[in-house]
Amino acid sequence: MTGVEALRELSPPPKVFVAATGAGAGMQASLWSIPGSSAFLVGAAFPYAAHETERFLGFRPARFCDEEAAVELAIAAYLRGREAALADASGGPSRASVIGLGLTASVASLASHRGDHRVFVASLSEGGATVWSARLPKGTGEAQRSIDGRLADRMGVRAILTAAGIAGDEEFPPGVERSRRELSESELRAMLYRRPLFGPGGAREARTDASDLVLFPGSFDPCHDGHRMIVEAVERQHRRRVAYAVSADPIHKPGLRAVDLLDRIASIRSAGRQAPSIVLTERDPLFIDKARRFPGAGIALGVDALLRMLDPAWGPDVGQMLETFRTLGTTFYVVGRRVDGRWTTVADAPIPGGSRDLFKPVDGRHDISSTELRGDR
Repeated sequence: MTGVEALRELSPPPKVFVAATGAGAGMQASLWSIPGSSAFLVGAAFPYAAHETERFLGFRPARFCDEEAAVELAIAAYLRGREAALADASGGPSRASVIGLGLTASVASLASHRGDHRVFVASLSEGGATVWSARLPKGTGEAQRSIDGRLADRMGVRAILTAAGIAGDEEFPPGVERSRRELSESELRAMLYRRPLFGPGGAREARTDASDLVLFPGSFDPCHDGHRMIVEAVERQHRRRVAYAVSADPIHKPGLRAVDLLDRIASIRSAGRQAPSIVLTERDPLFIDKARRFPGAGIALGVDALLRMLDPAWGPDVGQMLETFRTLGTTFYVVGRRVDGRWTTVADAPIPGGSRDLFKPVDGRHDISSTELRGDR
């Protein structure tokens, strides 16, 4: 049994998405040629031209052929793999394992290149991120290009199998210098937070100004119709663009790893009919923290969260906190919820009279629970 056949036989097999921008074109054939490959292969992309790579990533990388570019490709591939897994889940949350594979390379061509010939391969899965790199003997011509391409294909397939826990190694020709390293969680998270705004159409932005947005904080595990209806209601009633805000450090919940954050992004993208805006945040578990980080931004929340925020037992001085919100230009958009068995809206909240203008009602009922949907797994 070959390694790829062993991938098919895993129970359940992981969902694999491959993205290669230079060399690695044969990986797709290596995976697809195995009968039953639809059990694990969900998609592949070959964004070869620079503008196609930019479109696939959602931004222009600093360099198109290095370790970081390979990891960013793996991140984008993982997102597409997770979205495919969710689409195959028959309406329920999917916990299928996903492997995103990114490969970029500079290999032999008809004319000699300046610099080394290199291959960079990155895999991303629930087990973390691994980067493989190889320095190739320099050469030119069709024969050398074919040799380099086959080597890149083998490196990519081996990276997928390793991420899936399938043991094995490859023999490489003399003169090929190969290395492998595991990325730390902090490295991977730092890459996500360099461009934390995931906009409509797959664009990623590095901006910190969110004054044109209403942030909708939540765990979104999973994102559901109730979340989507809140976003649509705020945008329709108050004419402000809403961005789902996913924090790596949610209050009273375990912190999220990079792959957890990507899973939440995929869940949000899969839940709506329209392309959403999503912003990743960190070290801002409280609403006051978010207001300080994003002055001028609005915040959408349920009335149950508002009641907790206004309860002095939670710590902050309420009057001082509300004055800080005013100074920062924060406006709240408050959704009604059932609280202690009674339908409650912003009109029922004990807001000091001088601060009521900071809180706008969001009409309608959208009280669906993520906890109930996931069965408290």
